[in-house]
Amino acid sequence: MKRVALIALATLALGCGEDRASSGGSRASADEPEFTSVAGHVGWTAEEPFVWARPSNDMRDAQYTVRGMPGVELTVSHFDEEVGGGGDVDANVQRWIGQFSPREGEPQTEREEIQDLPVTRVDVAGTFAGRQGMGPSGPPRVGWRLLGAIVEGPEGLVFFKLLGPRAGVEASAEAFEHLVETIHPE
Repeated sequence: MKRVALIALATLALGCGEDRASSGGSRASADEPEFTSVAGHVGWTAEEPFVWARPSNDMRDAQYTVRGMPGVELTVSHFDEEVGGGGDVDANVQRWIGQFSPREGEPQTEREEIQDLPVTRVDVAGTFAGRQGMGPSGPPRVGWRLLGAIVEGPEGLVFFKLLGPRAGVEASAEAFEHLVETIHPE
């Protein structure tokens, strides 16, 4: 009888885990080597060196640190179209680029389709004078870089933003590109 009760409790405990996939959030587990997540019915796969972290605010559907790269962070956000959707693609591209002043080189943007989803990529570097998350802008950060992807998903825009010191972002660029290539409708 005790064995049956323990099995029932274990099954109940496993079943009570928060499955945010149905609500457009993350399905990632901090102890899995590979993370598959969903936001706004857009899925992706994040692998090493990305390490899942609990989102630091309610505006983020997923958040990752980058192993061995202090200060570099990957965030994923989706804003429901019914509450404004976070603006259109071009406005967000311009906002991201405008957060860097002065810039190092010309910002790069590219539009493509991945798994039938329109994706706009952004690459900008220089002095980051914008803000991270919902906090104040803080002091300018010289030598930073942003790699971003804005996905036009089934439920609105999904924003992928890799941001931090240039060397760390450059070291993570291949993993970010791989993540973007895994984007798919859920």
